[in-house]
Amino acid sequence: MHVDLAVVSTPEELRALAALLEPWIAERLGPESGTTPAQVLTGIERRLAEPETLVLLARSGAQPARAAGAGSDLLGVLIALAHVDPFSGRRRPEICLLHVHTSWRNRGLARALVADATRRLHAAGARAVMARAAHNDDALISMGERWGFVRTDELMERS
Repeated sequence: MHVDLAVVSTPEELRALAALLEPWIAERLGPESGTTPAQVLTGIERRLAEPETLVLLARSGAQPARAAGAGSDLLGVLIALAHVDPFSGRRRPEICLLHVHTSWRNRGLARALVADATRRLHAAGARAVMARAAHNDDALISMGERWGFVRTDELMERS
């Protein structure tokens, strides 16, 4: 597998990818979020200059990956944004979206995205990188723990 990892660094680049990213963002949001993928992308665009923000793309290298659909060579994406502690104001990058095209899963691409993102975020001054997993997503929690993530805080919700 030859994959190139590239950072989206300008609003224009992000807007050009909107049609490809919106379905993956919609999947992450879920049907009851009340937020549209376009709103999420606008928020990311406003935060691109923040050191905790990273939009990292995985693209096919030597030859186009037809499996990615619609002639795209986009195989995966990782989006990190600032998590701000409401009490202390401490800012940490949080991986908000990690998505790999279904035909490219189980090849180490997600691990490569996380490793590269962690390296880049550390180079930008972050001491730690956060990731979120639903409380009952044992597969995602296990994967994160294998990659060196440690559970630190538990978030509870009451309706």
